Amino acid sequence: PVPPKVEGFANLRSDLSVVPGVVGYDLILSNLRVDLGRITMMGNANVAGLLSEQPTFALTFGSNAVSLEELLVRFPVQWVDPRIQAVMMERKIAGTVEILSARVTGVTKPEPVLSMTGELKVSQGQALVGESMTLAQDLAATIAIEPDRVRVMDLTGTYGAMQVTKGRATILLAADGPTLEMDLTGSMAAGELVSTLARGASEQVGKLIHQLREIHGTVAVL
Repeated sequence: PVPPKVEGFANLRSDLSVVPGVVGYDLILSNLRVDLGRITMMGNANVAGLLSEQPTFALTFGSNAVSLEELLVRFPVQWVDPRIQAVMMERKIAGTVEILSARVTGVTKPEPVLSMTGELKVSQGQALVGESMTLAQDLAATIAIEPDRVRVMDLTGTYGAMQVTKGRATILLAADGPTLEMDLTGSMAAGELVSTLARGASEQVGKLIHQLREIHGTVAVL
């Protein structure tokens, strides 16, 4: 099911076959190619149980690299878990996305119920991270979307004043709200590190740190 809010024109090419199924008929689309503006998706799809009370469908595909903004205009955002949609809006996530592989499954009757998993490659990304909403930008990573979590792997970029050379993160999609676990390796200017430590220290320790002067150098953060 393609929601009515999806905009634009689509050109679709595929090999199509209809065969008897366990219940009803099965529609099989192989060598599927869909062109949506600057987005090209290629894969396979099938609908099982045509003419039955509860047809099911599955779509497996990949796409070329496009901006996340355009992908959300052309792609049925309703296929994405609402919890992931909320994180994207709250954290102002943007960038260029290539769908390495994705799989959408679900039923169409009595009401559409969908589930999506997949692996994405992100470049030129940005997001607001943590309770402090620290800006992370120039991000590159591989992202795995799973039923109850999103895993970020091979992360590089900048996180506040820190240059990240290697990182990973996990967003847990809990019922009471998402939580973030993050592990970063990189470097930052010594003065910036001291300021960061001062903000997180107790009042007494913070006063001592603020008395430091002429801080120079670069610190590796492991």
